[in-house]
Amino acid sequence: MAGLDDFREDVIEAEKEAKTEKEYTDTRTEEQKQLDTELFAAILRLWLIVNVAVDYGPYPYAPGAYIRYRDGDEPAAWKFNRFSLGTDLFYAPRIGGGYHAAFEGKIFPLMGPYFELTGLYDGKDQLYLVSLGGNLSLFQTQLLCADFYLQWTTMQALLTRSGTAFGFLLTSYPLRPVSVAAKIGARTYRGGLELDDWSVSVGWHIQRLELFSGWRSLQTEAFSLAGLFCGVRIHY
Repeated sequence: MAGLDDFREDVIEAEKEAKTEKEYTDTRTEEQKQLDTELFAAILRLWLIVNVAVDYGPYPYAPGAYIRYRDGDEPAAWKFNRFSLGTDLFYAPRIGGGYHAAFEGKIFPLMGPYFELTGLYDGKDQLYLVSLGGNLSLFQTQLLCADFYLQWTTMQALLTRSGTAFGFLLTSYPLRPVSVAAKIGARTYRGGLELDDWSVSVGWHIQRLELFSGWRSLQTEAFSLAGLFCGVRIHY
């Protein structure tokens, strides 16, 4: 069975082969630049309209819906922020196992924190990944919520690297008491290392508790840390 030491060797090799990116040159005309500016302003206005008026009901299924657009009445149960704290254990056939914990939410409907801690252990070596950052709402509906996230991230123990993590978080509440979530992202570290970072899971809600299970993958071009995970999450 491969271990984390193989992952370390793959990282070192990938960094040796990393190439310097070419400098970008803006070749747009003034008219194209003006059109891009107007398009950006229109998208920004639509983004604010879609997100600013959002309220959240008792998680995840308020009477009628969990997510609504404010319409004048303000029932006490509705609020403009939400948070969740979850942890899970996972098994990756190539390395053994590990754990993952995440805290995320919305301070306001537009944005909020997104913190993660991942630990990997193959019986001999350990690797920890810490990511601290936030998420930005793209749109929010009962059927589908989409966020963009950006984090500072670091590796510790077996390897010491730091860099940036970014991507998209998707969540859907199709029918009571089920939710579906996906993460599509990447991690880039100084030295040239790049990791694809994605996961998909299904949750079952019991009041504020969510039991969930899914598949998570962290991979370079030549090495994959992927496996099944199961965990519990509390929403408030």
